[in-house]
Amino acid sequence: MEIRESNQAQFSFRVADLSQSTFQVQSFSCDNLAISKSYDYEIKVISPFQLDPGQLNDQRAHLDILSGSKPVYMHGVISSWKYYGPSLDNLEHSYTI
Repeated sequence: MEIRESNQAQFSFRVADLSQSTFQVQSFSCDNLAISKSYDYEIKVISPFQLDPGQLNDQRAHLDILSGSKPVYMHGVISSWKYYGPSLDNLEHSYTI
């Protein structure tokens, strides 16, 4: 993953075999991040088309974060999802990995 211009996304969210352009990251947060503890990342995304989030449960997911010159990769399995509804020309969802 290369360093991007300031007007380009610094985060990406990928799920299983879906195209990397399926989601655009709006925000993310992490709970319980500590050594030897379980943690959850909640990633809020938009997508240009309707997905069945229920079919994405238990699928592999990756949150890629560009941090300086060294990217950070978070890997997990989708454990839950929320559908927020339409937002302009996109649909808002959030996924927990």
